Amino acid sequence: RGLAYASLECPQAALGDLEAYLAQRPYAADAAVLRSRLPELRGASRRLN
Repeated sequence: RGLAYASLECPQAALGDLEAYLAQRPYAADAAVLRSRLPELRGASRRLN
């Protein structure tokens, strides 16, 4: 769901979902890829505030 929010240009929602997912599953197969997206989403979220 976090990636869906990111594709819809909803960085705050995407960031919240991805961080929650990574907190619950830090060693998931896609964790490294998702962590690499976090800085971009944080930057986009700051620009909106």
